[in-house]
Amino acid sequence: LGAYVARTGVELGGRRVLLGAAPVLSVAGSGLLTCQGESIDANGGDWIDAVGYDSLYAESLAVRVPRGDGFLAGGRVAVFQDPRFHDVDYGALSVSAAGKLVFRGGSIAGPAQVVCNQYSYQCGVGIDASGTYLDMDGIAASNLGIAVLKFDSTLLLSNGTFAVNYYDVDSECGPATATGNTSSNSGFAVYAAGSGCAATPTVTVRGNTVSCAPDGYAYGIGLYDATASVLNNVIGGCYTAIDAENFDYYGVLPAPVPVEIRGNTITAPGTGSYQILVEGGKGQFTVARNSITGPSADGAISAGLYSSYGSGPSTSIDSNTVLGALGIGIYTAAVGSVWARGDVVGKTGCCSAYGGSSR
Repeated sequence: LGAYVARTGVELGGRRVLLGAAPVLSVAGSGLLTCQGESIDANGGDWIDAVGYDSLYAESLAVRVPRGDGFLAGGRVAVFQDPRFHDVDYGALSVSAAGKLVFRGGSIAGPAQVVCNQYSYQCGVGIDASGTYLDMDGIAASNLGIAVLKFDSTLLLSNGTFAVNYYDVDSECGPATATGNTSSNSGFAVYAAGSGCAATPTVTVRGNTVSCAPDGYAYGIGLYDATASVLNNVIGGCYTAIDAENFDYYGVLPAPVPVEIRGNTITAPGTGSYQILVEGGKGQFTVARNSITGPSADGAISAGLYSSYGSGPSTSIDSNTVLGALGIGIYTAAVGSVWARGDVVGKTGCCSAYGGSSR
């Protein structure tokens, strides 16, 4: 009932708190703040502003946060157990230099009247983190512009369920690991970029299931200027299932930057482009033991399609299976070098190569 202002060391005890235009919870201090079962309607304001806290624990928190956000800064650890954020059209939670942020279960959802797997200014951000260690397991996020956005942070994301987001994950600088997640009808399941970062990020995307949005231009996994492993994912219906590019526009990447794309099962739509696309002279790519089926219009695997002559990726294309592509099964162009062996290609024009060297 109005704003609740507390120093940490307080247990709120299941209050229902309503607010118009200022933070519902304004928190400072170095103790422990515990929330259990609170229901907060920020009603156009910010639901929390916590600075310099030591520990924050929230269990079964329900927050309606239209046209607002929540802020954590300078803390040591914050733990959210089964929270529920809804009507998020700007932000659910922004964290900066917040030590460790832990989510176990819970949900974040945008406004029901907007479809967010294509860009809309009415679609908000779920978690926006900078300089923080994120450990998120079992979260459900839907109908958001970006479900998880992080800069210069570490992300461990597992067993989540994502649907109808423009981006499920947007990872900018810092390591990221995504395992066991499910994505459906989103524009981008995982986007990870290391351009201009202080250090080349290491990204692991393993054992996820992705069904792209049926708009014809959705991507499954995009990796840009990053060391990466893309392993044993199941991806279907994407314009491009896996796009890995190491062009190093800022001139900061070491050479070579290894990227492994292995053991993925991909089903291509009839409107799709190449399903595995690798680019860039700073990349050392291994594309191995992937299965690609379906009538991909352009083809299945491409190395160097958009690279300049002689500056494309060095690539090993090994023991992949390609069936049913309408275009070329394996295509290479402008590569530094390519090694292709043991691949099975059926019902396509098979293989095309020019530029660089190949065996």
